[in-house]
Amino acid sequence: MRVAFGAAAFALAFAVTGRVVLGLAGQTMHGQPEIQWKHLSSATGDLPLPGESQQQTGALVADLDKDGVNDFVLSFRQRAPALVWYRRNSRGWNRYVIEKEFLTVEAGGAAYDIDGDGYPDLVFGADYQGDELWWWRNPGGHYDPNVSWERHTIKKGGAHQFHDQIFGDFEGTGKPQLVFWNQGSKTLYIAEIPPDPRHANQWPMQVVYSGTAGEGPGKYAEGLGPSISMETGESICSPATTGSSTRAAGTFVRSRSPTSVGGSQPVD
Repeated sequence: MRVAFGAAAFALAFAVTGRVVLGLAGQTMHGQPEIQWKHLSSATGDLPLPGESQQQTGALVADLDKDGVNDFVLSFRQRAPALVWYRRNSRGWNRYVIEKEFLTVEAGGAAYDIDGDGYPDLVFGADYQGDELWWWRNPGGHYDPNVSWERHTIKKGGAHQFHDQIFGDFEGTGKPQLVFWNQGSKTLYIAEIPPDPRHANQWPMQVVYSGTAGEGPGKYAEGLGPSISMETGESICSPATTGSSTRAAGTFVRSRSPTSVGGSQPVD
């Protein structure tokens, strides 16, 4: 079976100790559930080297250039660059720097068209060393491998660490909101996209939940994923916990007509 690169194909990327390992899977032309994985690595020259950082934190899959083929983005926190985009071409991937500066980026990340220009933008947050949550504006077809995307602030100040974000219409308004964890304050927030997000210093937000979420000592809640109750039609965002495969129980975000549009999912 040949792997079809396109809407039916997807990639699973891992960044480990300064190199990239990529697994590819696809469907047959008739949509049969036959899967074939192909192992690619920057160590063998299949992919460009991501950078000098030995600590890669996030891997996000999205079709950033709207060509119908998924790409992937890696985040870093030890050395610059902070974000690198692997853009699919006919023979492999090209490396584009989205954020050339040094930032201590945490795991997670989400893609959504924040400014409404038709191209998905990116959201990532700082790890335990920082108090900022950012979004990067997709330049919409005007891509330069060595030019960073515009970076804007969603939240700054207060407790540190933003592990996991997701967009969805959790309030049933017809427009998606951003939900994110702030681990330092043990708080789950929901934020509205401002009318002019490129000129907003901070997004309007409110607390959805604050306090422990069932995690044990020395752990913190992480992971976000929507689900639908067959009885109530409500969407539910539930956290997992670090250092354990145990998921904390609880309902945190609800709406009558939930629509999830992208974000990070917990992995046991």
